Amino acid sequence: MANLGFSASSLQEAHQDDNVEWREWTPGIAEHAKSEGKPIFFFVSQSGESLGRAMLNETFKNNTIAHLLNEAFVPVLVDANESPELAAFIGKLAVDHFEAAELPHCLWTDEELAPLNGGGYFPPTDDWGGQGFLTVARNVSEQWNSAPDDYRSMAREKLAESTKTESYASKDRTAKLQILSTSTLPEEQTSPQLRPLYFLNLAKSSKILPVPQAQKSLKEFESGLEKIVISAGFDSLEGGFFRGANDESWRLPFFQKATRDQALMLSALAKRISDDPKQGYIDLIRLTVGFIESALAKPNGLKVHFLDGFSENDDPDGAEGLHYVVVKSELEKLSGKSIKTWNLSQNGNLDPEIDFLGFYVESNIPFIESYDILTAAYDSLRAELASIRSSKSPLLSEPIGYTKDNALLIKALAQSAVATGLDQYMDLAQSIETALLKENFELESHTLYQSDSKTKTASSLDYALMIAAELELFTQTNDITYLNKAESLQNAWNNDSRFNPSDPTRLESGVENLDFRSVRDRSYPSVVSTFLENAQTFSENGSECISSEIVENVLTNLPADLETRPELYQSLILTLQNGD
Repeated sequence: MANLGFSASSLQEAHQDDNVEWREWTPGIAEHAKSEGKPIFFFVSQSGESLGRAMLNETFKNNTIAHLLNEAFVPVLVDANESPELAAFIGKLAVDHFEAAELPHCLWTDEELAPLNGGGYFPPTDDWGGQGFLTVARNVSEQWNSAPDDYRSMAREKLAESTKTESYASKDRTAKLQILSTSTLPEEQTSPQLRPLYFLNLAKSSKILPVPQAQKSLKEFESGLEKIVISAGFDSLEGGFFRGANDESWRLPFFQKATRDQALMLSALAKRISDDPKQGYIDLIRLTVGFIESALAKPNGLKVHFLDGFSENDDPDGAEGLHYVVVKSELEKLSGKSIKTWNLSQNGNLDPEIDFLGFYVESNIPFIESYDILTAAYDSLRAELASIRSSKSPLLSEPIGYTKDNALLIKALAQSAVATGLDQYMDLAQSIETALLKENFELESHTLYQSDSKTKTASSLDYALMIAAELELFTQTNDITYLNKAESLQNAWNNDSRFNPSDPTRLESGVENLDFRSVRDRSYPSVVSTFLENAQTFSENGSECISSEIVENVLTNLPADLETRPELYQSLILTLQNGD
């Protein structure tokens, strides 16, 4: 069971005593910024995100930076887990105009949320290497004060560009998708991130695209997965995928394991097994489910958000992942066969070029060279190394049971049950579904919450993924109860006054002529793609809880850059293609 060691349940709580006077976003922030004559500064991150943690613990601890943010700006801290629509909006502007990539995102805006400047990770000052945060913040302040009209004008042009829409309603869609079908797959990335949604979309695309592109999808799926697994990117001892690596060979992982990543990888593997039942894929599911059950479980039946790379007693400025490392003195407890199987050495098994900071000198990170080692035949050897880990301090985890994470797990486990023929996966999916409705849903008020802390009502992502989970259970079990639950949740979303009644994927922002919604792929499938998949399933089963008018409204206002930047909209494009 997970060690619930984090004292804070969100970024806001964890950083409420910082020198930076962080605020949580409300529409009143825009009015406050206008009355003060200051730009707004948004910082978007989430728990367990290492570069975001570095900025919060280094950049924003700098007294000069904190003073500048408090005096010249209105600083807003956005937890991407708890405000996914706002995070998606800020991220889109940061990516479109300031070369940001993954989280964290920094963005300065005016009171109409028009983007002035921004980016991704910034070190505190220029002497850290690259442009420092202090330089950028001072530049924004100087331009705001010296030429505000010109600065605002350029920002509003950027906002107009990023919010421009185009119709993909039924009468317009076919010709446009013929263009997109030739550019659906994103280019190979050198950054060693897990990208589970990428694998899921590769698995989906192999069933949708023309044969040449489908074959390319399968080849990329197989080679990309092998690069991660036949190394150290998958924990071949206790199960679970690590979120990334420090090196392209995946020998030195980033040691966090996110629940959403496990769920999305399970879904991807289940889809591939239905066409290609490789034993290696089946074993990856077996070990991943075992990890979910043993390491992510909460007493209430839900699963925690992620497992950190640090234990309670670890130095946060030191090496992470010591739980997974095998040191010289521990080799004495292992059989020669275990040492050979996981490539361990008395002198350590990491090249100095990989461990360039020297954190893991004479230490071993177990890795494998064959899918065969994932089979049950190696479980007794696996237990040898696992026993060494069991004597160490337990890893920290965020104690929240998020609706979106557990909903993804329900769907993934149901798919895994059908793909493998193992009923225990369906049993686990159904038990999580029962716990999720008990802990995160209030029956009397028909209110869905973001998590079992019940501090915030559901986001559009929570609604979409929870409905998708119920529909998956209905599809796989043919139990009408799950369809009824999905309809009840969809009706609750339709009637939630925070969302646009003609398009519930849009969250009212409180800023005139602006709303927030998730259309691009991020760590989770986009809300719009999931909503449209749900709408199709409802329609196929005679349900009218999502009207054809609402579907057309969604399709009529899709991003104008869908054709020019298809790699950012993979889930949506595949959903549109599958619907034709």
